[in-house]
Amino acid sequence: MLFAGNKSLTMKAFNVMHEGLNAAAVRHKVIANNIANVNTPGFKRSMVGFESELKRALENNGSLSALRNHSKHIKFKREAEDLEKIKPKVFMENDTIFRNDNNNVDMDVEMANLAKNNILYDAMVTGVRRDLGYLRQIITTGGSQ
Repeated sequence: MLFAGNKSLTMKAFNVMHEGLNAAAVRHKVIANNIANVNTPGFKRSMVGFESELKRALENNGSLSALRNHSKHIKFKREAEDLEKIKPKVFMENDTIFRNDNNNVDMDVEMANLAKNNILYDAMVTGVRRDLGYLRQIITTGGSQ
């Protein structure tokens, strides 16, 4: 853990923000593709799953867990999760129909999702920028006040 005044930055937090930015970028591409195909008959919208997996992993990291690196080690119910392994997953929503042409893209929903994703992305960029500023301060001052 690095300290800059009363602020702290862990690589875990930085990596989580990095993966969150990656997920937001993937989600932006998926939403843009959905919008581009709003009038394509039979097109099925795609969505990105990331936050629920991240939340589950973060909650599990607070519980008893261990990484087994030998087959004779004691088995735990949950193995320790590496947060960097959690990646955004794109999946298609096949079970809904929005229009008579079997297309399930709702432009209002997609535009709302795009706005939400932009806000989330901007918030994460602000967090990364702040943390990089802390690192810059540590490097510049040598960690002393």
